[in-house]
Amino acid sequence: MSFKRFPGNWELKELFKKLISQDTISQAILLSGDSLSFKDGFAFEIAKALHCERGNGDSCGECRNCKLMEGIKDEDGNIIPSHPDFLKIVPEKDIIKIDIVREIAKFIRSRPMISRKKVVLIENMDRMNIEAQNAFLKILEEPHFYVHYILTTSRIDTILDTIISRVQKFYLKRVSKAEFFDFFKEFPEDILNHAFEKGAFPDSVSEEELEEEKLLSSIVSKILEIGDKRSLIELRDLFISLSRDSKGDFLRNVIFTVKRKIKEKISAPSSENLNLDDKFFEYYNKLESLETDTLLNINSNLLFTTLSDLLLNFHRNL
Repeated sequence: MSFKRFPGNWELKELFKKLISQDTISQAILLSGDSLSFKDGFAFEIAKALHCERGNGDSCGECRNCKLMEGIKDEDGNIIPSHPDFLKIVPEKDIIKIDIVREIAKFIRSRPMISRKKVVLIENMDRMNIEAQNAFLKILEEPHFYVHYILTTSRIDTILDTIISRVQKFYLKRVSKAEFFDFFKEFPEDILNHAFEKGAFPDSVSEEELEEEKLLSSIVSKILEIGDKRSLIELRDLFISLSRDSKGDFLRNVIFTVKRKIKEKISAPSSENLNLDDKFFEYYNKLESLETDTLLNINSNLLFTTLSDLLLNFHRNL
């Protein structure tokens, strides 16, 4: 695997290959962009290239370091690296707390074991709370020459200015649907549609996800189009059956499905829709706000009630 494993941002890929091969890459970089920029995959490839023994700016996939970085795949198809000089941080329950930053401090304290560098990858830096950000700032203020930090975010405005001033920033453009479909043309269309809308790699999409999407799409359509309260009860029962840790993801999947239905309604070539854009925009903004709330550890039962009210209001007012 290498930078070639995903589409888009070719000029930036070439720039990073040059910076890495010449050993002139900044010790702390921030990649910003939405999910369709594949910033997290891009960041992981930078980490692999930094560790690759060939040193040509891209990962070879064959040396010991590359094989350790590729590690094993879990049941969802996600790569679990086993490299002792690599630390990947992802939000736990949608937040990165100070305990995780303490793990980073402990990780960087010692020299690399088998590589020339240590690499810390922090996905969704915007989910790091203020206390943790201030602790991380202290780490950046006392750099170790053998440590590289790669941060990703879709909301750069939520990161402390003092952190922003200490990292080199790169913006990744979103990949177009045409380019995405052409690049992954060996995959079935239903998988490509789901992956593109989620900003995911097609090989990470499971049959279970597709079935869940079809079910949610059917339920949401009935609520939006005819105000079907039985479907709302069905949605509630699905929500109640989930564990506490899974409810946030479920709410985001429902919101994602509703947003897609709104986009379909706006783009429909029907004269009855021509004057609805303002209303749709208003509801879309409310959904965006609710989606943000699902990331803030707010009571999920309360958020579901708010979402249910929004769904019924869509039908009544549109």
